[in-house]
Amino acid sequence: MSPQTRPDMVELTFEVPDRLLGQFYVAVGAVLKRHQDLSTTAQAEPELHDWGTQAFDDELAHRAWRKFSPRAQAVFSLLMENPGTAMQADEIAAKIGLANGRHALAGVVAWPSRQCAEMGLTAPFRFDSPDAPGETGSYWMDPETARLFIAAREASLATRADITPQN
Repeated sequence: MSPQTRPDMVELTFEVPDRLLGQFYVAVGAVLKRHQDLSTTAQAEPELHDWGTQAFDDELAHRAWRKFSPRAQAVFSLLMENPGTAMQADEIAAKIGLANGRHALAGVVAWPSRQCAEMGLTAPFRFDSPDAPGETGSYWMDPETARLFIAAREASLATRADITPQN
């Protein structure tokens, strides 16, 4: 049985003094290991943490909330007020007033997902894929994440009330 050849590999044949053979293998092994480590690191995605697992997540929730668009805040407010309850994407879109339904909703939650990932955190919602083609997926927020973002929303509203001129 002949070994399989790989198109990305080159077979080398040359002579090495036997007194250097061990050092040669160590050097080649180090080069191959370094290349493997670099390619693995480049492909690895950063590890994201769930909300509520770090002591400073409340501050991060405040920072994230301020970055979210008003539509994203409306979506998350709906999910926060119903923690642990899965809601169909089309239902959420209708309640928020998104003209293009589930497709618009996916766009609305895309930026907050990226913003949270930049902070090393998962998106503040969970998504359950549809069971069958043509059905819509559902979104929900776990209770701990909801608690953090309710506090962030309340703090944001309080700050806005403090700087809004009273008539």
